[in-house]
Amino acid sequence: MSYIVIGITGETSLDVSVMPVRNFYYSTEVFNITAYFNDTARNQGINGATIDIDVDGSVYSPLSLFDYGNGYYNITVDCSDPIFSNYGSFQMRINATKLNYYKSVDSSFELIVGNTTLTRLSPPLNSPYVSGESFNITIFYRDVVQDSGINGATIDIDVDGSVYTPLSLFDYGNGYYNITIDVDNAQFGSTYGFRTIKINASKTHYNNVSIDFIFHRQISTKIAPNIFKDLGSVIRGLNVSYTFNYSDTADKPITQASWSIVNNSDGFVAYLEI
Repeated sequence: MSYIVIGITGETSLDVSVMPVRNFYYSTEVFNITAYFNDTARNQGINGATIDIDVDGSVYSPLSLFDYGNGYYNITVDCSDPIFSNYGSFQMRINATKLNYYKSVDSSFELIVGNTTLTRLSPPLNSPYVSGESFNITIFYRDVVQDSGINGATIDIDVDGSVYTPLSLFDYGNGYYNITIDVDNAQFGSTYGFRTIKINASKTHYNNVSIDFIFHRQISTKIAPNIFKDLGSVIRGLNVSYTFNYSDTADKPITQASWSIVNNSDGFVAYLEI
């Protein structure tokens, strides 16, 4: 009597879905992949399979891997894992295998974007700067997951919704950038007071971040005459006058000004007539 040994291997398919569905994921995010391993001949799920994952050819150990039964498997992916540290697009391959079944492979492409912060280091908000001056703004662009500065970023600046070109923009490295602002730049126009500068930092495969910096734009002024004047001898009980003009450097008079005496060692009582 002869026996014939026949090996029957089940045909399979593997379908995956991602939750939440996004065009990209930040490097601080966690997302889930549901894999369904199916016996195509019987049209039923396959339990107890071995699930192997690799990212760009390197073995990847997910945050968790759970067999729900009936052919469903949940894979939890942590985007802050070092395997994603270069950010950008990754090829993730998911293999499902079980004895007496053909293995099934699914490839998925995920875009991991670095999560960032942008911090103003100096100067303080609402700092005053007078026409004719320039000042520096120092910012720090940081990768949250890797806790490191981001070099080579694009720094864009706008004032009142229009692109602003600073006097200079310098990348010191390690995420530090210096921006030099000209208080007299024509884009500020003739408007003085509190002005807002919007600063945006961006780099490929990192999320864009913006901050506002508010400074007090002031016009330079002068008092004429601006030299010491000898008021002469004054009899007690009488008044003596000192007339001066307070104007900006464009010779426009300034009204409703606040004033005070800087040095009054002789007990004079002062009042102002405009």
